[in-house]
Amino acid sequence: MKTYQSRKEVPEKYKWDLTEYYQDINAWEEEFQNIKKELPKFQSFVGKLHDAKELENFLKLDTQLLAKIEDLYLYADICHDTDLENEKYTDLYNRAYALSSEYERAVAFATPEILSLNKNEYQNLIESTNLKPYKRLLEKIYREKEHTLSEREEQLIALLTENYNSYSAISNSLLNSEHQYGKIKVKDQNITIATNNVRFLKQNEEERVRKEVENKFGKVLKQYENTAASLLNYHVKNNINIAMARNYESPFATYLFQNEMTEKVYSAIHDVAVEGKETYQKYFHLMKKVLKKKTLHSYDTLLPWSKKNKEYSVEEAIKMVREALKPLGDEYLEKWERVNTNHCIDYMQYKGKRSGGYCISTQDKQARILMSYNGTIDDISTIAHESGHFTHHEFIHENNPGWYSYVPSYIAEVASLTNEFLFSDYLVKNGKTKEEKLKGLENFIKMFYLNFFTSIIEGNMEFEMYNYAQNGGTITAEYLNNLSKKELAKYKDNTVKLGKYQNQGWITRSHYYMDFYLYSYAICVSIATIIASRIIKKEEGMVQKYYEFLKCGGDLTPLEIYSKLEIDVTKKETFQEALAYFDQKLDEYEEIANRGE
Repeated sequence: MKTYQSRKEVPEKYKWDLTEYYQDINAWEEEFQNIKKELPKFQSFVGKLHDAKELENFLKLDTQLLAKIEDLYLYADICHDTDLENEKYTDLYNRAYALSSEYERAVAFATPEILSLNKNEYQNLIESTNLKPYKRLLEKIYREKEHTLSEREEQLIALLTENYNSYSAISNSLLNSEHQYGKIKVKDQNITIATNNVRFLKQNEEERVRKEVENKFGKVLKQYENTAASLLNYHVKNNINIAMARNYESPFATYLFQNEMTEKVYSAIHDVAVEGKETYQKYFHLMKKVLKKKTLHSYDTLLPWSKKNKEYSVEEAIKMVREALKPLGDEYLEKWERVNTNHCIDYMQYKGKRSGGYCISTQDKQARILMSYNGTIDDISTIAHESGHFTHHEFIHENNPGWYSYVPSYIAEVASLTNEFLFSDYLVKNGKTKEEKLKGLENFIKMFYLNFFTSIIEGNMEFEMYNYAQNGGTITAEYLNNLSKKELAKYKDNTVKLGKYQNQGWITRSHYYMDFYLYSYAICVSIATIIASRIIKKEEGMVQKYYEFLKCGGDLTPLEIYSKLEIDVTKKETFQEALAYFDQKLDEYEEIANRGE
């Protein structure tokens, strides 16, 4: 795979097109100034929101300006991610964030005014014909009555949290731009180690490379672990302070309430994972057997199980994903194709680009996908995953007004993981050799393991660190390293020999700045397992049920959306079914691996 030293070297066809948002920075600047001029208009509504017509006009202005602010923020954010060292993009990002805070201050009066209504006044107001499109939006505001403060207090919180994202931004910058992890010689090349190629390098067939990369990367992280822990500590403490100010028991209670989710789901899936630790261990026993390792080291655990297949071009990858998604039907594929025709993916990696992959969207424009493509099956699976988010947004956007265009992470990850499962099944069914079939199974097995067990282990670390901090503790590097060791001990046996830096994974886990996001992967991977298996089996009506699920917007609760699939996420049986399927695939892999060609 061709490597690039900078963004300038990357061909245009492998970059995203952002002109749907703004033609250039000048257009961004013009919109920025226009919005600043519009914000004072909110003051004309102060004290008038008890009137249905005034409230309607306020909501029209609010939803319109918020959509524009989101576009500004997304553009600045993703430009910054493509060139983290570019001060111009850093400035755009900071200004967009400051404008968001200015907007929050400008509308801070609205929620207290709405919440000052008694129940009868609220019911009479919300039944106004012209407010019907906003009914669910208003209900979500009113249900937070006991957690909303006075106008002045809300303004103060908006001021005090203006730099709330700074901890995440600093952590991201340190990891992806400022830390120097050294170089590694691979064959005849000296490759610079970076966060966006560490996993790839640790898949190298040469043990020296894997071991050296793990140690060099870990050694640098160790040098800055106290800084990383301090950033996380302040982020957690801020969340706790905000929760207390708003009369919540904890940040997790805030998260559950705001996402209209029940703790029963978390309890059910956590219990199933702990009870299923033998399946967790079975995964590593199989890995050790497949890799034919006398001793399985931590730097071996990312090795591919199958022989290395050919390197796939981006064009080949897109074709494979398209074929894999055919069981979802023409309506799905028509929406999915837009990700290619409209150049919505930024593919290639280079130093200074943010590592990892994501799909990000706003209310009324198509999503954009960032990734680091290396030509592997894993990268093709990433395209399937992130384009699942993209297509989900297309379904939502076409069936809901913009202010209902977002669904919580509990729902969002189902669409992406379902795509990955279908891609894996495609590889198993269409592989021309045993190795190709095994690669399909390996793809499913590894993504289930990572999204189920790893997410639950690291998600539980997040719960523990919040409990510790809320009880007066200070989150330090020593505390987090010990916590990581303790959580792993619940599941592991002695199959894997851990390296000296193995408990430092929390340093690179950006999800800890996304607040209780990790468990959503485990919940969603379980549901996606069930959906994909039923579609693969051609269960009557399943594709249509899935479409109805994908069309749901933010006017429904997560449990209401899951009901479209006739799946109960509060029951342990749901997650036991998913885990049993994973266990079955481990057996299937071993059975095929033991066959002749």
